[in-house]
Amino acid sequence: MPAIRDVSWAATSVATGTTLVIPTPAYAQNDLLLAIFMADTGTATWTSTGWTHVTGSPSTNTAQLVMMWKIAGASEAASFTFTASVSESFNGAIVSIRDVDTTNPFGSTPVISFANQASAAKFNMPTITTNVANALVIYAFANSAVGVPSLLEGPVFGLIGADGVAESIGIGWGFKPTAGTTASNVGCSNVASGAGRVGVLQIAPPSGGATVIPPFCAADLSVYVNPINGTTAYNGDTGLAATADTGFSTTLGGLTAADATVAAQADVGINSFHSCGRVTSISGSQNLAGVELVLATANRPNVTGKNVLVHLGPSTEGQLQRFSTVASGRGIWFGMRSAAASNWKIWQVYGVERGSQRHQPVVINEAAGNTKSTNGTLSPSSIFAFGMWVSGSGISTTIWDFAALWVLDTVTICGGIAAEPVGITGLVAAAATGKERRSVLLQGANQAISYQPIQFGDGGTNPVYLDLDATAFEFPRQYNAATAEVTYNSTDNVAGLTYYAGASDTIKHRNSVISSASAYHWRIHASSAVGATYDFSGLQVIGAGDVVLRDLNTAFTEMTFARCGLVTANSAEIEDCTFNRPSGAVGVLTAAPAKIKRCAFTSDGTGHAIEISAAGTYTFEGNQFTGYAGTNGSTGNEAIYNNSGGAVTLNITGGGATPTIRNGAGASTTVNNAVTIELTGLVAGSRVYIENTTDTVVLFNQIEATTTFSQSVNFTANKSLLIRVRHASGATKYKPFQTTGTLTSTGYALVVNQVVDQ
Repeated sequence: MPAIRDVSWAATSVATGTTLVIPTPAYAQNDLLLAIFMADTGTATWTSTGWTHVTGSPSTNTAQLVMMWKIAGASEAASFTFTASVSESFNGAIVSIRDVDTTNPFGSTPVISFANQASAAKFNMPTITTNVANALVIYAFANSAVGVPSLLEGPVFGLIGADGVAESIGIGWGFKPTAGTTASNVGCSNVASGAGRVGVLQIAPPSGGATVIPPFCAADLSVYVNPINGTTAYNGDTGLAATADTGFSTTLGGLTAADATVAAQADVGINSFHSCGRVTSISGSQNLAGVELVLATANRPNVTGKNVLVHLGPSTEGQLQRFSTVASGRGIWFGMRSAAASNWKIWQVYGVERGSQRHQPVVINEAAGNTKSTNGTLSPSSIFAFGMWVSGSGISTTIWDFAALWVLDTVTICGGIAAEPVGITGLVAAAATGKERRSVLLQGANQAISYQPIQFGDGGTNPVYLDLDATAFEFPRQYNAATAEVTYNSTDNVAGLTYYAGASDTIKHRNSVISSASAYHWRIHASSAVGATYDFSGLQVIGAGDVVLRDLNTAFTEMTFARCGLVTANSAEIEDCTFNRPSGAVGVLTAAPAKIKRCAFTSDGTGHAIEISAAGTYTFEGNQFTGYAGTNGSTGNEAIYNNSGGAVTLNITGGGATPTIRNGAGASTTVNNAVTIELTGLVAGSRVYIENTTDTVVLFNQIEATTTFSQSVNFTANKSLLIRVRHASGATKYKPFQTTGTLTSTGYALVVNQVVDQ
C-alpha cells in the first residue's frame, strides 16, 4: 500500500500574505508529494510550479482546504512556494508517500470527498468508498480557529495537528485493504472549535500491486476524554479548575487538602501545539493542593475495569528539589468521582524518587487497591470528574503540568510484510505516537513498555505480518511504594498481548522476552486462524497471570513460561517447553495431555504441573517433573491433577518421568511407564535373575537363549536393583556374576562380564 515516508509543516507568521513556503520532506524518486494546506478564510486560487490540484480542490467553508500533488523527481528543491490570489494567513504540510501509482495516484477514477464541518470540539470524519485494494486513506481538516485539530480516535494515525496565526490544520491516515467504504469512527478533536472543511482522499498503490504495508492502527477502543488544554473548556466539559476542595474534600486520607493554583502553559503538550494544565502547590506547605476536571453529562466515561491514563511532568527540573517523596505518602495524587460528590477513589501516582520525565504516563484503575483516599461507593460506569493533587516539601511551591486524559482499551495493530514486518518501533508509532499519548513507550530500538492491552491482527479483516525477533516487551509493575513504583495503579491481567491472525497472516514472536513483576495477559485469540503462520520458538513469557493457547497448525516449541499463572492450553500442542515455578494452583490446564511432549516442569512448592480435563488414554512423551510431591495424594502439589471426572491412562514414553497423581471427584488414573532393562554380553543360555530390592520384588528369573537380555518394566520411581547371571551347564562353566544398579526413568543398561570358571 502507499506508505508515509515523511512529513514537513510550515505556517505564515503574518495574518495577511499571499505565499506559503513549505520545506521539502524526505523523499525518493517516484514518491507522491502531497501538499495539504489551508487559508483562514477566503476563496483564493492557488498556483505552484510543477504542482497539480487534486480533483475537487480547493474547498471552502470559512476556512479553505487545498490539496495539490506532484511525483518526485530524482532531485527536488529544498522547499516549495504556494501562491494565493488573496491575502490571508496560511499553514499546511507536504507529505511524501512511497509505493504509489505514479500515473493515477488517486485511482483511475479519483476518490475524494470534501464536506463542510460545523464548529465542533469533537466529531467523526466522513467516509469514502475506495475503488482499489490496499489504499492509503488521507484525512484532513481545516479549522478557522486556532484549534489544533488532532485525528486521534479509531483506526487512524495522526500526522499533524498544528496552529497557524489564526487557523489550524489536522492530517492523519488510515488503511483500506479491500475496495469499499472506509471506517466511520475516525475521530477528530479540536481544543478550540471553528467552522471548517474536511477532506478524505484515496491514494492508490502501484498498478502491479502494493509492495509494502506499514504498521497501522486497525482499531482502537480507547476513549479520548480531554486534552487538558490549559484551563480552556473542551467539548462541554469545564476547564481544569481549582474546585477540588468542594468537589472532593478538604481532608483526604487523613491529610489536609486545599485548592491549588491552576493556570495554562502554552505549547508544551504531547502535541507541542497543545497547552498543559499547570498546577501549583501551596507555598511553604506540605498539604495537598488539588484541581479537578468536571465532565459534561454526555461525556462521562465508563471506566469499569479500564486503565485511565493522564500525563504529567515538572514545570522545570528544579521542581524536583521541592517535590514530595513517594515514602511521604504525598507526591502527586490522581483520582475520580462519580456523580454523587461524596463517592470517589484517589491514588498516589508519583513521587520524587521516580525522577524527572516530561509527559510521564500515570494510570489508575477503578478496581485497583492501594487507594490513598476513598469515600462512598464509586460508580465506574459514569465518572463525573477527575482530580489531581500536588504536594511539595514545604519549601516554596511545587509546580506540575497535566495533559491528555484517556480511558485506555485494546488497540489493534496490523500491517507489515516479510521484508518490512511489524516491529517494536512501528508498533509504538501506530499504538501511541500517532494517538498523541504515551500508552506504549519505546525503551530502545527493540524494547517497549505498555500501559494498555495490545492485539496483533484482527482475524484477517486487515493483513498482519508480525516478526518480533530478539526483542523485549514489558508491562509496568503495579503500585509498590517500597520500590517507589507508583505510576501504574491497575489490576492483574488488564494490560497484555493478544494474537489474532487470519488464514494468510504471519505471527512470529521469537527469541524474545515478555515480562513484568505484575500479572498481565498473553493470549492466542479463540478465533485465530489455525492455518496461519506462527512461530513462538525461544520466547520467554515471564510473570503472565493469564495465558491462553489454542490448537494451531504448529506446536508451541522451546518456549519458557516462568512464574506464570494458569496456562489454559485447550488442545494446543506444546513441545520442548519449560514451565518454571508456576504461580497458581495449576500450571497447565489441558484437554489433550498427549500433546504436551518433552516439557520440563519445576514446582515452586505449591500447585500442580498439569490439570487434565478430559478422560481418556494418552501417550505422555518425555515430560519431566521436579519439586512436586513424591507420592500420590491430595496435597495440591502432585504433578498431575486428574479433574476429568473419569478414567485417565497415561502411557509414558520417551524417557519421561512417572508423575505423582491427584484424582478429583470421580476420577481415576493409571500410569504406565514402560522402560527397558537390557543386559548385553551374555553367554547364551545364562540364567538371569533381577530383583527390585527397594520393594523386595523379583522382576525376572529366566534363562536367556541369546547374548542379549531385554525386557520392559513399568517405571514408577527410581528403584534399586540386584542383578545375578549364572551359566553352569555345558562344557564350559562360568563363575556367578552379581552386581547392583538403579532403575531410572531412562531404564537400566549393563554390559555383563562373565568369567570362565577354571
